[in-house]
Amino acid sequence: MRSDNAAGLAAWLCACGLAAWPAAMAMAADDVPVADASLQPSVEAARPPVAAATVVQGFGQAVEASALEGYRGGTQPLYQTVNDARLSGTVTDNAAINVATGANIVRDGSFANASGIPTVIQNTGANVLIQNATIVNVQFRP
Repeated sequence: MRSDNAAGLAAWLCACGLAAWPAAMAMAADDVPVADASLQPSVEAARPPVAAATVVQGFGQAVEASALEGYRGGTQPLYQTVNDARLSGTVTDNAAINVATGANIVRDGSFANASGIPTVIQNTGANVLIQNATIVNVQFRP
């Protein structure tokens, strides 16, 4: 049968933390990078091997990879795509008097057999500004 109680467990955890604290501080004081430079991601390592240029009937000679190098995408050192939709519409000087609004319902089957990117915009009443933005990122990989 185990006789640990909450106070005993807390004391044990505190002792472990106090024992490890000086070592952690010494490592932090050295300002040593956390990751080894050899472990950093490399664009060259991720790039697929380039096939030799071939002649395809009807297309002629293939363009050399070195000629296409300047047009290759995804080789930036920082892989970050910023998607920014700035919607700044305003509603001013409007009046809605004795306006009856209807039901706002989306039911099961509303998107049956839908294809593409279905978008739903629901109006909640009168004098409402409806803005919508859709950002689609497409990445092609071999």
